Amino acid sequence: MKARAVKSFPIGKEWMYEPKWDGFRCLVFRDQETIFLQSRTGKSLTAGFPEIVAAVRALSPKIFVEHPEERSQITEKELGS
Repeated sequence: MKARAVKSFPIGKEWMYEPKWDGFRCLVFRDQETIFLQSRTGKSLTAGFPEIVAAVRALSPKIFVEHPEERSQITEKELGS
């Protein structure tokens, strides 16, 4: 079930809240030195995760797309570059 925005939390003893700790789904795009992290809804996550950007910059392929569920990379060789 996807979360949805509401104006206020339900109130009452029967309600309990806990933080969401399971992380983000993130697409990683790299074209040479340009690295872009994107949520599944298209929102940029790049500024919020500089450590991920640095880790991606250290990788060998200079052009790729990383999808968190597919675990596959499109590399320069596959693109014919």
